Amino acid sequence: MKLVVQIPCLNEGETLAEVLDSIPRKIKGFSSVEVVVIDDGSTDETIAVARAHGVDAVIRHRSTRGLAEAFRSGVDYGLTHGADVLVNTDGDNQYPQSDIPKLVAPILAGSADIVVGDRRTNTISHFSRGKKFLQRVGSAVVNRAAGTQIPDAAQWIPGLLSDSPSEVEPGHKVFLHDGNNYSGWLQTAGDSKRSDQDQRKDPGVKAF
Repeated sequence: MKLVVQIPCLNEGETLAEVLDSIPRKIKGFSSVEVVVIDDGSTDETIAVARAHGVDAVIRHRSTRGLAEAFRSGVDYGLTHGADVLVNTDGDNQYPQSDIPKLVAPILAGSADIVVGDRRTNTISHFSRGKKFLQRVGSAVVNRAAGTQIPDAAQWIPGLLSDSPSEVEPGHKVFLHDGNNYSGWLQTAGDSKRSDQDQRKDPGVKAF
């Protein structure tokens, strides 16, 4: 089985090296772990850092398109390069990459299709009260719209089965991972369909 770890980045040159160096390259249950950086129009050394630290691929947006488009480019790459499982993480080092084996464990066990992490933002000391408040409000809005109970909806889908991203149907099993254990599973409430636009046909996206 192949695991692809995708990292959307916008000017993350200062923190990306630590993220890349801490991603496990050998994980039980996978024959290969591939790392791809999606550069969303960075003006710093993000691409140079990615290359220097041995990523398998860099996808470059010629202009900044936003996190959703960067995420989509990463998913498209994974699906067209034989990924069995995809993991999405950030280049700003908010998440412990050492938890990736825990994140994908329910997928490998066949007990979940999607695993959603929880940063437990109320315990993060450098998050301001305003940021914590906005995180709670944002998560509440997303959960109400989707009919879910995801405590940290801002990070949405860090780990998922490769047949899930293109169309997540109601009834898929979703585990919530809070860094220590899994708090159970919930039902997804709708479809998440990716665009028909393919990065290989898009002149604004370059993979190398």
